[in-house]
Amino acid sequence: MAKLSTAMDSRFWDFNVASPQTLDGTVKAVPGDPFPLDGTVASRALRVQQMSFLGNGFPLGIIPSYSPTPQKELGSFSLQTLLLKATSRRWWLALVGQFRPKKLIADIKNEISKADELELSIFKDVGKHLIDKSHYSLGLFSQFSPTPSTSMLVCTEGHGEQKRFRHKMMLFHKLPAHDLTLEAAWPQLFIDQKGKYWDVPESISLDLSSLVSDTGLRYRFGIHKNGGDPQAVNGIDGNPPPSLMPGLCAKAAFSFEKIRYFWRDEQAIENLKRRRTYQPVEGPIPPPPYDLRLAEPQSAISGIIGGNCAAWIWNGGKHHGVESREDLEISRRSKRSPFSADLFGSVCYTFQHGKFRNDFGDLTRLDARLDICSASAIAKKVLNGLKSHTADTGEHPLSSPQLNLIFQQQVAGPIVFRTDSKFSLGSSSGRHEKARAGGTETERPEQRQRELIQKKEFIFQILRIAMEEQFILRVPPSVAERIESLLNESSSSSSSDDKSLDLSFSEDGRSGTFVIGNDSFPASLLDLPCVVESYKTYDDSCLIKTADIGQMIMVREPGDAAPEVIEYRHGLTPPMRDARKRRFRREPDLNPEFVSRVEKDLLKIMAGGTADHVDILTFV
Repeated sequence: MAKLSTAMDSRFWDFNVASPQTLDGTVKAVPGDPFPLDGTVASRALRVQQMSFLGNGFPLGIIPSYSPTPQKELGSFSLQTLLLKATSRRWWLALVGQFRPKKLIADIKNEISKADELELSIFKDVGKHLIDKSHYSLGLFSQFSPTPSTSMLVCTEGHGEQKRFRHKMMLFHKLPAHDLTLEAAWPQLFIDQKGKYWDVPESISLDLSSLVSDTGLRYRFGIHKNGGDPQAVNGIDGNPPPSLMPGLCAKAAFSFEKIRYFWRDEQAIENLKRRRTYQPVEGPIPPPPYDLRLAEPQSAISGIIGGNCAAWIWNGGKHHGVESREDLEISRRSKRSPFSADLFGSVCYTFQHGKFRNDFGDLTRLDARLDICSASAIAKKVLNGLKSHTADTGEHPLSSPQLNLIFQQQVAGPIVFRTDSKFSLGSSSGRHEKARAGGTETERPEQRQRELIQKKEFIFQILRIAMEEQFILRVPPSVAERIESLLNESSSSSSSDDKSLDLSFSEDGRSGTFVIGNDSFPASLLDLPCVVESYKTYDDSCLIKTADIGQMIMVREPGDAAPEVIEYRHGLTPPMRDARKRRFRREPDLNPEFVSRVEKDLLKIMAGGTADHVDILTFV
């Protein structure tokens, strides 16, 4: 249901998507478009906060980063660091810097290769390259919290290769049952389904959203304003999405979600809950699943139904980016309606066998989902009846229900074979072929871009590294060499003594035994002083978070003493040595009796009474 909710929400609202294109690490998804194929919802932690923590593990606080840019000569590799940080109880300020060394190294290399001898003018030219602003980017971030439920974020960033700065202001206020968000950005960066970025010169939004309800009901209201003509940032120029055109729009959406299980493994559900809360699991600890979302054998049917409406109060004038006759025709067809309302729904049946824990044959999953993305488009098609064959179906892609069949089968370990089949019910394949054949010469570059995106989607579907549950395994050097040799050698050449690995824990869930071959070593489960995030990448372009690591299994030599505490003293990197004492704020030294007395006095005051040992003076 999580992916289903995200897919439906992204059709009617602009989600924050993690992206390396900006220093704050977030862009907006285009409202009305499906969620980007390789996109991930942005983390709630700000990029500055992440860098403040990650900088402790790198020399001088310089963090290497991979952030592609439209200008290929600048390169995708960059170095980021936190230049300034000032904090107080309710306010903080940070200055972030970024440096791209590829173009600088190439320019200096060309200058030296062209010169016959080293002269003073060569060093002057090298100095000019060093101060070239296209290599650098700066970002200033500040957050102020006047009350515990209200916070305001202001940030501005400038990239040397771009002519203008990016500014953003966001005000967040938490209500008892809702969240109120006011956000303004100039310009605002959006990303569409194909991974294409669009710059909107001005974007302002005011949203009121309900919290997650146990009944499955969710609703949201908002006012969005866009100003200026959208401009394509990467790729070729094309027609911008209609929802990004200038105008003032009032939006409202609601949805109701429900799921019913025909059968499910209750013990597996209980173990998953205990793992998420770091509680000991009853009985022998099973191996962790490769993907928590695929760890529950089940047979269930889920559904979501909802609606949305949008009213364009002001259209914002005319788009000035249209030049050719073909562009004029497309612009005419993509005009927005002053008022629109629609209903949507989806029903999904899921059958899964296996818990995705073993290396082979432990996952077989089938999903059959029927999507009705636009009830009004389907009703209009039905009313047209026999006349629908003369209509241009390319203009109404949502006029037919879509059936999606997804089959997943474990190949080996976390590698899953996945096939997606999509059928548009009630549509003719001949019409689709005609629509493709009728394209003009100016559409061929976009067609090639769509083919590349489809190939990328196919790769993601066939070979997908699933979400993982991870922990740190720390072993003595002698054991590490045996494990490394076991992983590097083939099954035929490795010794039979080291082929078996086993890890078991006692009833307390903290002490256990690690077995490799015929040797046994004592082990202890320890909590790390802070949570560590792990990331993976498919294409060295987009980093995807895979897990939050909060525990470590320490294997000791048979004669070593067992640790007396459950929390490990040090972190994983040298800067986090003795982290709790050197990095964390000390706990206040309070008398328990005094705290208990104050608590009782507060309860009496809230009940309408008076505190003990207090003299009340009456003035006449």
